[in-house]
Amino acid sequence: MTNIIEVPLEFRRGNNQARKCHDPEFLVEGPSRTGKTFALLIRMNQNAADYPGYRGLIIRKEAVNLGRTILRTLEEDVYHEW
Repeated sequence: MTNIIEVPLEFRRGNNQARKCHDPEFLVEGPSRTGKTFALLIRMNQNAADYPGYRGLIIRKEAVNLGRTILRTLEEDVYHEW
């Protein structure tokens, strides 16, 4: 049996709007270290659970940063329990 631990998350300002947005495309911008990547990854993870076959796309200004930022946040903060 697996124990499920629910952790309440608090998203503020634009991150909360992005998390709740239902538009097929949207843009999130802002200063670094404000939770944009985390909020988007949480939303994409929920979309993948809710909609079989879901595909999402995150584009960054500099693709070189993807491995150090988005993938790191996904592994360490979103999927850290798995």
